[in-house]
Formats: sequence, structure tokens, C-alpha cells
Amino acid sequence: MRGIYGSRLSPYLLVICNQSRFNYKLGRSKDVSKRVQSEASETLCCYPRYYLDNLMFWEVEDDVYAEMIIHRELDSRGLRCNPGAKKEIFYDVTHDDIDAILTMNGIGYTKCSYREYEIKENILIRILNGEFQDHKIVMGNKTSNNKGEVERCKILTEKSLCVKEIVKKTNNSHRLRPHVNFEYTKSSEKKRNYCFGDFKWDIGHGYLTVENE
Repeated sequence: MRGIYGSRLSPYLLVICNQSRFNYKLGRSKDVSKRVQSEASETLCCYPRYYLDNLMFWEVEDDVYAEMIIHRELDSRGLRCNPGAKKEIFYDVTHDDIDAILTMNGIGYTKCSYREYEIKENILIRILNGEFQDHKIVMGNKTSNNKGEVERCKILTEKSLCVKEIVKKTNNSHRLRPHVNFEYTKSSEKKRNYCFGDFKWDIGHGYLTVENE
């Protein structure tokens, strides 16, 4: 997703000139999800889980223009931390402030949190939450370098089964339905039964997906 993103860097307030303030990281990217995951691992981000839990995306048509407008407005309020620095960090900015600036300037946007986007993009989580029950499992857009994984994905997709014919929920757990059982070559010609853990791995890594997702 292309757009703007922003989040507080820390749950703790900073005392600056006898004022309690917090830092807010703002940025843009043509692949927001990938970019914020990278930023969360940088030394600047001391609380990566907090950063991602509170991160918001704004999908806009022109992210360069939208970022310029937001920066101009926040700079006019004197909110930039370390003016001239490469990192776009501001004091005391909230998600509502970004909403207001975009709206005030007639910039349309679609907004969602990082965690909402993560779930939306994670087909495995959505399957386990009961979605795609009538969708067939097909080959994904990624291919494993492991011959055994390629073999088992091919075997499963050739069965032409939909999700509800493959996965069964029992209480708070999931398992494969009995008729899905088959063997594949794990390594060194050793055979192994396909299990739910294999299915989760193949879906999670994009080797399998749902048809017409």
C-alpha cells in the first residue's frame, strides 16, 4: 500500500524545557508495510512493538504531495524535532492531527492501523478466523527452494479442495480433515505425512493461497 504513516516512538513522555512531550514519527512509502517493519528494527525505535501497535496508515493518491502538505503544516506550528534532520520526527502530533490536515487540504484518504492491515494481508490468520471457507486452495505467488515443499503444495492443489474441505476447527484448535492425508518426500527420500503445521507454513510463506482472494 502506498501512502503516509505515523506513530509514536515511545510510550514514555520526554521532559523538554520543563514540558512533557512525546515524539511522533511520520513518513511515506510506496510499500508502507515493508517500510515500517524496517523502521521498527532500527536503533531509533526503542519500542518496536509499541511503535507498530500504534501505527496508522493513510493511503493517498499522491503520497509525495500529501507528505509535503503535512510537513508544511506541522512546521508552521513549530512541531518538528531537530529541524533539518533526515528523520521526520515531530512533537505531540496525533493521528487526528493528520486526519485534520489531509481533510483541510482536500486530500482524500483511506485509513487503517498497521495491525488491521497486517490481518487483512495475512491469509493464514483470516483462514483461521473462518474466512475463505468456499475458496479453493491454489499455488501461491512464491515458490519454495525445498523440493519437498514444492511437491506437497502440488499434491494438495491437485486435489482441488476448498478451505472448509481442508481445515477443521475443533474447540480452539485447528487440524486437517482426515481425507486430506497424504505423503510427500521430506528429504533424502524419506516420506512424511502432510500435517496442519505444513499447511500453515505453506500458506504463511505464500507457497499456497486462496483462489480469487
